[in-house]
Amino acid sequence: MKNIILRPILPALTLVIVNITLLNMSYSSSALADAPIVTDATKSLHSHSQALTLEAALERTLKHNPALSRFKFRNQYLQAQKTQGQLRPALALDIALENVAGTQQYQGFDSAELTMALSSVIERGGQRRARGALSDTYLSQSQLHQQLKSLDVLANVTRLYIDTLAAQERVALAKRSLLFAQKNDATVRQRVDAGAAPSADASRAQSSALQAQLTVQAERQHLNTLKMALAAQWGSYKPDFNKLTGSLYQQPSAQAFEALFEHVKKSPNVQIYTAQARVNSAQLRLAEAESATNIGWSVGVKQWQDASSHNSQALTASVSLPLFSAKRNKASIAMIKANQAQDTVLQEQALLNFYNQLYRAYNNRQQALLTLKTLRDHIIPLLKQARQQTQQAYQKGRYSYLEYISSNTELIAAERAQIDSAAAALKYNTQIEQLTGQLQP
Repeated sequence: MKNIILRPILPALTLVIVNITLLNMSYSSSALADAPIVTDATKSLHSHSQALTLEAALERTLKHNPALSRFKFRNQYLQAQKTQGQLRPALALDIALENVAGTQQYQGFDSAELTMALSSVIERGGQRRARGALSDTYLSQSQLHQQLKSLDVLANVTRLYIDTLAAQERVALAKRSLLFAQKNDATVRQRVDAGAAPSADASRAQSSALQAQLTVQAERQHLNTLKMALAAQWGSYKPDFNKLTGSLYQQPSAQAFEALFEHVKKSPNVQIYTAQARVNSAQLRLAEAESATNIGWSVGVKQWQDASSHNSQALTASVSLPLFSAKRNKASIAMIKANQAQDTVLQEQALLNFYNQLYRAYNNRQQALLTLKTLRDHIIPLLKQARQQTQQAYQKGRYSYLEYISSNTELIAAERAQIDSAAAALKYNTQIEQLTGQLQP
């Protein structure tokens, strides 16, 4: 998984709007500080008070996600198919009427012959047992497919939850940036009024404050979009929560790579191939059982009138044996064996692919954790110190406005990178849990 890409804060169109605003309005820093930022989307944020945990989000998804509900009906179908396959061959009632409505002695019903018989088939080779065993393997395979789909859905919800947590952090960062821009605008105006700075610095500070305000609005809108996407995972059209609980910076401990790969071998991702091998074996046993010759039988009673117009009865019995049935089934057996060989190769290839995916996710997570630690423990403290020193120097006239504002821009960029690194590390950990089958609510 690639690291999260920073979204552009201000598109070109926004800059044009800001320039037009600067030409047509008289800006007051105190008015900006008092003016609340309110949109329709942010109003809806304050209409709820419930906080959502990751555990609650996962439980809701397992209960109400439409993609998981279909497996209930799939299993019902397979169970009914198993019941149908366990039935014995049906009995048939055969009725035959002969020698009627003919010519000469066969006119009318005087020479009629009526035969009534019961017929069925004797299955040989354990076919009914083989059909039941095949149905059992289909049910087991369906359960693994359900587990795999559950892992996919839970991983998607977890990633959305992490993205939403990161969006909450970006909103908080944008608010801090706006507060700094407002204070900075007041400081610059004081210096401009005192003749210690050019008037162009005041315009720049005013523009920076407007841009910071737009950034807060954009981050809030992005947060609302992610909340809607998260609520949709359990079939809701509107989020019933105000915020998410949890921290991006509480990273779980990691196991050794070799131990994780052992979990991959036992996960549903690999077990699904084992289940397919069982299906192939059950199909082969059924095909071999069907190669045995089934015996058709019929037993009945025949009634007719003899020459003296007396009714006579007699028992009838017959047996039918299909010829060359074993030979006709050889092609089916050959196809199933070919599928078995192919699935063995596919399983080996899949295991290699899972190894590569796990290796990438593991190393990318390690790199994201290293970046996070470096930013948190070294880079951000240094940039905070540099911003404070630059602010003091600017107020004394030793640094220009450009140097002063650049120090804050660098700090904001580092704090955004810290959010992105923390979110990336958690999402890589989610991918690892999905591959190993350890992702649980």
